[in-house]
Amino acid sequence: MPFNEILVGGPSFAELAGRTLALQELTAYPLIMLENGSMSRIFYRQFFLEHNAELKPDIEAGTTDQMLTLVRSDLGLAFVPEPMARGNLHRKRILQMNLQEAIPSRSVCLVYDPRRPLNTAAREFRHQLLESAKNKQK
Repeated sequence: MPFNEILVGGPSFAELAGRTLALQELTAYPLIMLENGSMSRIFYRQFFLEHNAELKPDIEAGTTDQMLTLVRSDLGLAFVPEPMARGNLHRKRILQMNLQEAIPSRSVCLVYDPRRPLNTAAREFRHQLLESAKNKQK
């Protein structure tokens, strides 16, 4: 299932929301990222390298939910999946920043062994992921 990520910041970064930022400019602002070694961190390290920019996070978080909490607390800017940011954007708790470089689309893939039964949580996750993918196709 494909998804797009966006750059967001808290209310104190409102002046940035009105202009287009280049990746190189982000070194001037506190950046919140997932932990080193996460797939997102690897993805953004490569993205920054491809655009001759240096990725230097100021704060590391364990989950995207934690990143959103830190952004709402005005502690920095973060790249987050647009669907996860949507509610906070709608309530104006956070603001979307315009980025000069286009962030490549990413995907969530579900891999499992049909010969092994899934536990209840895994079955529910599979169901929700498939339903979400169906709704996106409509």
